[in-house]
Amino acid sequence: MLVVMAILLVSVLAGAVVLTGSTEAMIAAGYRSSQETFYAADAAAEWAFAELTPLAPQWDAVVQGTLPSAFIDPAPLGEVRRLADGSSVDLSAVAAANAGWRIYAYGRLAQLVSTSPGSPSPCYVVVLVSEDAALPEQLKLRAIAFGTRASRRTVQLVLLRRPGMVLVDSWEELR
Repeated sequence: MLVVMAILLVSVLAGAVVLTGSTEAMIAAGYRSSQETFYAADAAAEWAFAELTPLAPQWDAVVQGTLPSAFIDPAPLGEVRRLADGSSVDLSAVAAANAGWRIYAYGRLAQLVSTSPGSPSPCYVVVLVSEDAALPEQLKLRAIAFGTRASRRTVQLVLLRRPGMVLVDSWEELR
């Protein structure tokens, strides 16, 4: 009887160790996905800043949508995009959730930046622009990245147009 109780106790302890280990692995994978998605949003914001800097005299056309980005995936705007893990990105829903903003650029991060050949980023990024009518020298830029495991991260910049240069007035992560 004592041997059976000892085996039962060891079995329960082994099960707890396995459960703890698998839970830790899931937490680590979620954290890794969230961090990768954050870096994707930041990369998209930096890329958009670089693309919009020479266009500073034409920011009005960018905000109105008459001067599109070079980074637009070929699928129609209303079509839902699928990520590697099966989750989806609906650009119409992104536009509706960001009233007052115009979608400027969108696509898979792997098409925007070079990554390791064996591990392209699974993230999909959307860059939106907006202006403040009271401050025409400013352009607001919002980069949203969608990643695996339902991760979503957003970075927002305020760009300032000055004679001969463009500055980042503010940078923040939106939660």
